Amino acid sequence: MELFGESEHTSSTFGKWSASIEPSFSFPLRNTATTLTLTQNSKGFGELGSRLWDGGIVLARYIEKLGPVVFEGRKVIELGAGCGLTSLVALLQGADVVATDKASLLGLLSHNLEANVSSQEVKSRFHTAELLWGTGNPFGAAFDIILGADLTYDFEDLPVLVSTLVDLSSETSAIFIAYGKERAAAPTFLELAAQHFELHHVNDAELDPGDVKVPSFDISIVRLVKKVVQIGS
Repeated sequence: MELFGESEHTSSTFGKWSASIEPSFSFPLRNTATTLTLTQNSKGFGELGSRLWDGGIVLARYIEKLGPVVFEGRKVIELGAGCGLTSLVALLQGADVVATDKASLLGLLSHNLEANVSSQEVKSRFHTAELLWGTGNPFGAAFDIILGADLTYDFEDLPVLVSTLVDLSSETSAIFIAYGKERAAAPTFLELAAQHFELHHVNDAELDPGDVKVPSFDISIVRLVKKVVQIGS
């Protein structure tokens, strides 16, 4: 079964980012006795989203820290969900989750759900969907919480990423974006986002990068809140 979008990318250059990657990643939850074990891509070719990246790991731990008080009963969507770690952690905090990515990675998301969740009630709160950025909101109503990690590396994608965040959110939505501080495109993302959202940077002391086994970047998390449109302004 193809899980990693192998037919999408077959270049040997993908070996550079998979050389130190294990075929599975373990993430012990601290507020329960559960350890998530996620299949990821160590082949050296396939979609970049088919492996765990630093931002997703740090964001997942931050989601757990926020816990059910923030996530229980909330409608949550993740952009670029990849292996599904952050979506699964949000699910286990009580959220109703839509994990989105390219169609070629939806099988990986479903595989990791089945491998880690046995409760049918919990599974019923987890959905996968293809989402093409810049095409509006195919889900109807705005989401309570929007998650995204390691999305800000490609300058060309930034305008449609921001427009998608606008389309999926309301003035009461909370958006959490984890990104590498050293990423060249990160400042541009923040500038574009600031046109539509108030930016609140999470204090680095609140973040725990200890689960990242081979660090590539220092990770920051920014919380975005949509600006209120003033009638007549």
